[in-house]
Amino acid sequence: MKTRFALIGNGFIGKKHIEAISAVGGELIAVCDIDETKKVGGVPFYTDYKEAIQTADIVVIATPNDTHSTIALEASRAGKTIICEKPVTFSYAELELMKQVPKLYGMFQLRKLPEIAEMRKLANGAGSAELVVEMKRSRTYHDSWKGDIKRTGGLLINIGTHYFDIVGHLFGYDNFISQSQKTETKSEGVLTYPNTIVTWRIELTEEKPHYERSLMIDGKTFDLAQKENLHIQVYEDAMWGHGTTVAEEEKILMMIQRI
Repeated sequence: MKTRFALIGNGFIGKKHIEAISAVGGELIAVCDIDETKKVGGVPFYTDYKEAIQTADIVVIATPNDTHSTIALEASRAGKTIICEKPVTFSYAELELMKQVPKLYGMFQLRKLPEIAEMRKLANGAGSAELVVEMKRSRTYHDSWKGDIKRTGGLLINIGTHYFDIVGHLFGYDNFISQSQKTETKSEGVLTYPNTIVTWRIELTEEKPHYERSLMIDGKTFDLAQKENLHIQVYEDAMWGHGTTVAEEEKILMMIQRI
């Protein structure tokens, strides 16, 4: 019998999730969104997530950030395994509650980059590193929920979480001194580790026509843009009862808070 998935939220990232469900041999048995144009052909559609999750084995949460924890708690009460887009919460007070939720896994797919082993090897003893995340985002983006800091948690959480996770994964989540300057569309700074200085910049721009997502370690540049659907490996982990737990995600959120 195929594993049954319910997708809650079918926005920008929905396609990646639908592809991953198919790739792991799962069955998409429900799609839920407040926008009825987000229907997926032949799949039962709901506007109430509580109805959508009922017959699923795994609930995938890809809704606006401020709704993640509420939906995850409801899915947990129904006994479901949960795959949740980052962050599961950006309320530090709520983290303790969310850590008690079983079978809840975060979507931290950059840990699955093919180059991660080489990055770890270089990071061990590296003197310097530079993280650059530059994304083109139109006025439509800023006018949506993604432009509302109360709904996203801010630039460093909404955009930066994946990238600071990689920095933390390689160099450490808490053994640094931070200096930074932050606005709603551009933030930059320096993380000084005992043996490594990491400079970083995250910027949303309407003008530049390209994306850049890179990490340079001692002069070697790694492209952090996803050339393949890394969500698939996160799904495989979750189906076997593995994945990034809320306790692990807490380290990332606390790192961002310090920055």
